[in-house]
Amino acid sequence: LKTLTQRLQYGRKKLISFWKQEMMIVQKAMGFKYPASIEFDRMDLSNEDAEKALLVQLADRNLVSDEMLQRMFGFDPDMERTRLNRESRDRDGGRMVSKSGPWFDPQIENSLKKIALQTGIATPSQVGLELDNKKNGEKTSLEMRSLFSPKPTNLTPASSDKNPGQPGQGRPKNSKDSSKRKNKTFTPQTGASIQLWAMAAQDAISEIINPVLLDFYNKKNMRSLSSTEYNEAESTKTKILFSLEPLSNITQDTILGKLNNINNVNTIYHEYSSWSKQVSVNLDKQLTAEEQKYNKAYFYSLVYSSNIE
Repeated sequence: LKTLTQRLQYGRKKLISFWKQEMMIVQKAMGFKYPASIEFDRMDLSNEDAEKALLVQLADRNLVSDEMLQRMFGFDPDMERTRLNRESRDRDGGRMVSKSGPWFDPQIENSLKKIALQTGIATPSQVGLELDNKKNGEKTSLEMRSLFSPKPTNLTPASSDKNPGQPGQGRPKNSKDSSKRKNKTFTPQTGASIQLWAMAAQDAISEIINPVLLDFYNKKNMRSLSSTEYNEAESTKTKILFSLEPLSNITQDTILGKLNNINNVNTIYHEYSSWSKQVSVNLDKQLTAEEQKYNKAYFYSLVYSSNIE
């Protein structure tokens, strides 16, 4: 069949070449402005399915007419036009269901209920949704967000009067200071230095502890670790980081010595895990390895900055 198709294609090319020359002769003899054109009902004899798929895409981009597409599929354009007009009148009159598409949602009621739940306008019971009781320890994303959101602080003492005093009792307008103000002293923040140290510490920990972990798991490199093994390795390195003193000197003996008592920082590690999960929920994405590295350094600086004067 393929050989027959190739021969038919070859014969079609020869026929086109012959008729083009004949049409040029007729054009010159009759004085036509343009020569006649040759068009076949089927453009390609090799793959009919691919040809029809291409025609549909061209029609979507308004590169070919609907009439031409209907003829290629074997439909009568006049008959199809009549049917389309009749269906359009029936849909406008409510005698026919509208087509589902980008501009029509057949389940508009369910969509409105979904929007009402997402925006908090309605409760689950109001839209007919029955929820099972939550298990112990389970929290919704909204509860997690409110749990880890910063609490508002009141820096001014409470007062029974919102605006004490009378108008005009304050400092006179455009008045100058009677005494020289004290010079402000700059107090450098230690959080930035701790965060930068924690970033470098993670690289040093990985360089020292990775060979030990690979030997323990009997693997050639970190990429060959399974998902469970990789998570265990990252958990171990994170606990080692949280067990180190801020701005301390990192050596191989120090890191290997921390392996025996990394469980002492389980509380801090669990707090970090919950905090990191909430960051991922807020960003609505899975954190990359580089983002997790920044997360650990930032959390470490939050925990240990208060310990350094």
